[in-house]
Amino acid sequence: MLDYHDIIMSFYRTKTGKLQTAKKKISSPRYAGYKHGQEVIIQVGKAKCQFLSPFPSAVEKALAPTTPGYFFSPQFKAGGWDGRKHLITRAGYFPPGLLPLVFHILNTGINPMIDKAKAAHKVLAKPVVKVTVIIPVDMREIFFPGMLDLWEDFDILPSLDDANGTFAYPVRLLNRWNNVKDINPLAKPLLAFGKSLIVKD
Repeated sequence: MLDYHDIIMSFYRTKTGKLQTAKKKISSPRYAGYKHGQEVIIQVGKAKCQFLSPFPSAVEKALAPTTPGYFFSPQFKAGGWDGRKHLITRAGYFPPGLLPLVFHILNTGINPMIDKAKAAHKVLAKPVVKVTVIIPVDMREIFFPGMLDLWEDFDILPSLDDANGTFAYPVRLLNRWNNVKDINPLAKPLLAFGKSLIVKD
């Protein structure tokens, strides 16, 4: 699927002075040229995020679900469309709401939205070595610091066993929340909730 960012137009004049449009050139997709070990850079935006560097093509494929009934489409039958809704454009743009998911897939190699028993759960054989997220100055006041960890520490409640009333949460993860309690608005409520579950003799 192309968008206007992908098409490069060039023009020229004929000997008679008539303006002509040269053949359209389609730029390579943003993921082209990625090699394991390279840094992946993402810039955050209010309306869209963008990969500023090549990234694993498997991530684009993982976020391109098939459209219901695509096999009936004349465009699909003619080979002009792959039947998928591409959430990452060829130029590397994607909706800001996908950022936590994209970040998690790049860092872990897995898609948490797909069941572990399914093959599509494992997206990358090797996670990306380094992922850098650039937050422009005008975004810093509204960018939620804990957004990128949404899928890593998705919920504290699974650590609560309501059958026997025990609460088990890894100390390492609690320390991580404690380290960001002054910048992450979710950290203090979460730590207070965990503390309230500790039974005192």
